[in-house]
Amino acid sequence: RLFVLGFPKSGTSSIDTALSACGYRAAHSHLRDFCSSHMLPINGSTVRSERDVRRQGCTQLRHRAVPRGRDAVVGHLMKEAYEHGEPLLAPFADIDAFTQLDSTLPPRLAFWPQLSLLEQLYAQSNASLFVLNTRNGTAWLRSVSKFKDLRERIVAADLPGLPPGEGGDDAALAIDTPV
Repeated sequence: RLFVLGFPKSGTSSIDTALSACGYRAAHSHLRDFCSSHMLPINGSTVRSERDVRRQGCTQLRHRAVPRGRDAVVGHLMKEAYEHGEPLLAPFADIDAFTQLDSTLPPRLAFWPQLSLLEQLYAQSNASLFVLNTRNGTAWLRSVSKFKDLRERIVAADLPGLPPGEGGDDAALAIDTPV
């Protein structure tokens, strides 16, 4: 398995697209269904519908029960597994790569396993590859501030090292090293 540990807006979508194109079953923040013959994500960034998948030549569409809403979010599922004393990866038998682990929706339930559960994740992931993707701190701040309401969600969240209400000004999130 592969785990991308970088923050949102640090290239995680690009990594997800590349891995999915190479046949990996990747979870980018949420779970999704996969085409079993081509491994193209359905309702993901590569194709948008079952019809699009069939148009690409997939004839063996494999549906699995994918939870919707909050229950489909990788970060929430890992947190629930941890709180119930279960292995963190128990809900993810079909997943080869995790390209965005964190969840920022809703902010009061935000959870970033790559910050809060990294030691446990590493201990439970034998023979896995962990990738720390980075981005220039100034460019990351600019991107986070421009992407929908991501900055507001981060400010409202209770994250390790960043209590709720912090991060509203650039100085609070200023990072001299890449993120």
